[in-house]
This record gives sequence, C-alpha cells and structure tokens, in this order.
Amino acid sequence: MNKLIKIHSTDCAICQAIGDKAIDVADEYELGYEVVELAELAATQSPLRDYVVSMYVEPNDGEIELPVFLVSTSDDYIQASGVVTTLEEVKNLVKSWKLWDISKK
Repeated sequence: MNKLIKIHSTDCAICQAIGDKAIDVADEYELGYEVVELAELAATQSPLRDYVVSMYVEPNDGEIELPVFLVSTSDDYIQASGVVTTLEEVKNLVKSWKLWDISKK
C-alpha cells in the first residue's frame, strides 16, 4: 500500500497546527499514514533519511524546514514530496501525486 509520511518535530508550530489532520487526507486517497520524528530520522541510516537530507536540508547551515510530507510506495520508493504550511497544501500534494499516478496507468 502506498503511504503518506509526515516528517515533523515536536517544537515545530506548523507541525502542531496540522497535527494528525493529514490522516483524513491519507484515508481519502486510500494511503497508509506514517509519522516520523525528525530526531528519529536523523539517528537512523535509511533511504528516507538520505532523501530528506539531499532534498530538504540547507547545505550551508544544516537547517530543514518542516513539516515535510512524502508519498511513497509500499517498497519505500518516494513518488512525491514537499514542505507544507497548511492542511490544504497537504491535500494539494497528495491530489497532484494521485493525478500523476492515474496518468501513468
């Protein structure tokens, strides 16, 4: 099953504002839902960590803007991702991915 992954930090105000409301977006598009704490991601060597570092960590200062949402396949192939500031942006990310996914069939 494809899944929606939320990378967040407990001290991120936007992350707290979105909270777990993105679960509804995942359900609407028949996606699993996974939440990953940034500190946990940083401490674990994985393809997900490598992707997030290469795409979202600022090279000069090591900062990252949160939250990052990703859509991945069941075998962890990342198909869409983005930094969001609202629940509407989460919906737009997933909707865009879904349109792309349908178009390739």
